[in-house]
Amino acid sequence: MLALLFTIGTERFGLDASEIVEVAPYVELLHGSQPHDFVAGEFSYRGTPTPIIDLGLLTGQSACPPLLSTRIILVRRASPKYPDRIIGLLAEKVTETVTITPAQLHTTDQQIDEAAFKTPLTLDGYGTVQLLHLDRLLPTVVLDLVLG
Repeated sequence: MLALLFTIGTERFGLDASEIVEVAPYVELLHGSQPHDFVAGEFSYRGTPTPIIDLGLLTGQSACPPLLSTRIILVRRASPKYPDRIIGLLAEKVTETVTITPAQLHTTDQQIDEAAFKTPLTLDGYGTVQLLHLDRLLPTVVLDLVLG
């Protein structure tokens, strides 16, 4: 699997590239009445208002600063109320990709919590990287809140 690497606070994460629609540069976001603190705002993606979730705030860390390496990772998500929508995920140090092998995905020496939104992996040359699970991080209730 090809994974996009980024950071949330001080932790390093990877996201399966097959879940990514596009990676956009950080832009000035529109701030209206946001449904929750972790919604950083919205911007127009191909003519459609698109909500942006700050991954730092969503995971209980500090907000993503507007750095040159801060990016908006656009992903397609669905819920019963919103069957096909694109949302943006604001993350820091979105600068590279790495290939994760099946052997690295099935680590037996680490305890994996099935309810958690991340799985720890150790990648040679990269240190510890946690694979992000969007279905667990953004359950239907969160999607409906953000998109509603």
